[in-house]
Amino acid sequence: WECRNTECSRLNYRLTDNMIIGSVLNVLNTVIANPDLINIQPTENTYQPDMTVTRQQNEIDRLMENPSVNFENAKTEIIKLAELKYDCCNYDDSPQKTVQLLSLISEREQLNTLDINLYKSTISRIYISHFNFIEVEFINGKIIKTIFESGDKNDSSKC
Repeated sequence: WECRNTECSRLNYRLTDNMIIGSVLNVLNTVIANPDLINIQPTENTYQPDMTVTRQQNEIDRLMENPSVNFENAKTEIIKLAELKYDCCNYDDSPQKTVQLLSLISEREQLNTLDINLYKSTISRIYISHFNFIEVEFINGKIIKTIFESGDKNDSSKC
C-alpha cells in the first residue's frame, strides 16, 4: 500500500496486505486473550442547551401569546425546537457496544486467519500511520495501537 494523497508524506517502507492483516489479527488475538483491553470509560450523558435553543424557545413563547396563533406555524416552530434540543444532547452508547463486543469475543479461540465476520462486527476503523503503527478502533470507540515491523523478512506485527 502506498499513500497517494498529496498532503500525505511518503512512507519509508512498503506496506503490504499481510502487514495490515497481521496487525489487525494481532490486535484481535490480543483482545481475545485479554477482553479487559476493550473496556472504555463512558462519558456522562448530558444536555447542554445553547443560545439557539433559548432563542427558539422565546420565539415559541411569543407565538403562543398571540390570541390568533397560526397552529401550523406553531407546530413547525415546536418541532424545530425539539430538533435543536436533541442536537444539544450528548448520549454515550459505548457501554452497550462494549457489552456487544464482549459477547462477540467471549469464549473465542485465538485466530489463525482473519475472521471477516468478526472483523466487520467489532472494528469500525483502521488508522495507518507513517511511524510504523496501525491503530484499530473498535465499535465502542476504544483504540488499540499495534506497531508493525517494516522489514521484508517477517511482515509480522506486535502489540
